[in-house]
Amino acid sequence: AITRIVPTFPIPNIVHFVLTDRDTRFFDWPCYVAIRSAWEKLQPEQLLVHVLDGIEPGTAADWWLAAKQYITAVIPFARTDVPLSLNDVKISHPAFIADFRRIQILRDWGGIYMDTDALSLRSFDSLRSWKAVLGRQGGQELRATVGLMMFEKNSHFLDTLLERMKRAYTGAWGVHAGHVLDDLLREVQPKGVAILGHSNGFFASSWLAEDFVELMEESGVDWSRCWSLHLYNSQTKKYTKDPVELCQNPASPYRRGDLCKGLAIAVDMQQIYRMVGEGYPLMSSRIQEAFEQRAADQQAAFSDPVSHSLDVQRALKANDEL
Repeated sequence: AITRIVPTFPIPNIVHFVLTDRDTRFFDWPCYVAIRSAWEKLQPEQLLVHVLDGIEPGTAADWWLAAKQYITAVIPFARTDVPLSLNDVKISHPAFIADFRRIQILRDWGGIYMDTDALSLRSFDSLRSWKAVLGRQGGQELRATVGLMMFEKNSHFLDTLLERMKRAYTGAWGVHAGHVLDDLLREVQPKGVAILGHSNGFFASSWLAEDFVELMEESGVDWSRCWSLHLYNSQTKKYTKDPVELCQNPASPYRRGDLCKGLAIAVDMQQIYRMVGEGYPLMSSRIQEAFEQRAADQQAAFSDPVSHSLDVQRALKANDEL
């Protein structure tokens, strides 16, 4: 008999997503593609979705229901698992709750954390021999960031990162997360940690709209060198609302651009077009109103409500006023 030797790596092939909005944000087609592409490209031992209070997407939830076939388990967690406030500032934005929860999950489980707009392009197996893998995002600063991270279980670096994040929290976007991570990497220079460049890593573009528009057009991205396509959905969803209009319509100026080429690598886009044609929902004023009502409902239902997550700028303004 032939014994097959399966290599073991410090980073387990467990994929984690985190949902923290209590059904106040649309789980749209990019979220579906994020989960499906992770399952198909990474072939994980487990694909886990960690959900605040166990409240799964239930409003215009067709994409979520379709994604569940790729999910090994939905793992509820309590709001008190993440501090309610730090440094006299409330933690109420879903993204900020997720910032802290993802670090706890990677420390306790190990594996691969992915934002729900991070689309997998190929297997990550060759990266799992490191103790940790991080990626720099595009833009002028080329900062290492937290939207896709890989770590071994019980990483001491994550213990330090979590404490630094708690001390740095001000309610301002990104300060306690990507900024702290980037600074700590420069200070500690941990061994066994790979930091991928933006052009051949996880974040070919940046969260700036002008960078994303360039990606939609023709920015010269070589997707064969990239591991993931990050959509920065909170900032760019107006461009990606309708995949048919974006990438299939012959009149689309972006049809032959790098974004559509990357999407076609992440998933069979013909199937996405068919799902849209079958009635899977796209964002509309009616759906927007439904989520605004969901946000109002949970404000009344919880003593620790999350802020409405659909408009980052409003959340930033509100956080500045705290």
